[in-house]
Amino acid sequence: MALYKYYSLNKRNIITLRKCKVFFARPKVLNDPFDTSEKFILPYSHFCEKIGWKNESAEAFGRHGIFCMSRGDDNERGPKNRHLWSLYASNYSGFVVEFNEQLLADYFSSKFIMMEDVNYVDTPFNLDDDYSAFSLDSLGNKTYTVGYCFEEDQEHRLDHLFRYLHLHKEKGVWEVEHECRAIIGNIVSKNCQVVGDVGYYLEIPSNSIKSLYIGYKMKATYRKRLARIARTLNCPVFSVEPMIIDQKWDMDILQL
Repeated sequence: MALYKYYSLNKRNIITLRKCKVFFARPKVLNDPFDTSEKFILPYSHFCEKIGWKNESAEAFGRHGIFCMSRGDDNERGPKNRHLWSLYASNYSGFVVEFNEQLLADYFSSKFIMMEDVNYVDTPFNLDDDYSAFSLDSLGNKTYTVGYCFEEDQEHRLDHLFRYLHLHKEKGVWEVEHECRAIIGNIVSKNCQVVGDVGYYLEIPSNSIKSLYIGYKMKATYRKRLARIARTLNCPVFSVEPMIIDQKWDMDILQL
């Protein structure tokens, strides 16, 4: 298994790749209205009242940063995920970066950034039920409850819950993305570059970038530019093209 990030083709994303940076988006700029937004929190009035949501809690929640990737293999997932190519990579005009999962996870951990797989579910997480349980592997795979967050050290414990909510997504709509997320909590690394009120850039080790995949619709001038960047990163470049193979809708991947 590996981790992949799909990018649309624009100047900002090309520079991000060249400088070996990744972008952590604040919750408010994500594309799912139920994904880590107030629409997930406000319906639970009992919970909001107990934590004083409109005060410090909402501000702390909004400071989080989320870097979204897709977990994949050599079949329909990874660089062959047609859903992600069409939605996030400019309809095959963009590119995909493959990361070395272990190197990336170790680096994020050193910066107090957790990395977890998304939990796809059929129903929202009930914040008004003090016995609603959640767990995070980065916290030792222990199980916690909403009620636990109201005990001592509330700010720290609510941060655990808020980070879990970034991993709680609607199964029927989003499961096809096979997401893994790196999440910045209330402790924002001094190494992060703040980007207005929309998120953070963080430089990563160049050897954590494993491969680069280019969509078949990308213009030749951009292909050459990305190939040059890949050479400086010492990683291979592949071209990806939709194709029927053995009577199946598939993707042909060729090394350039």
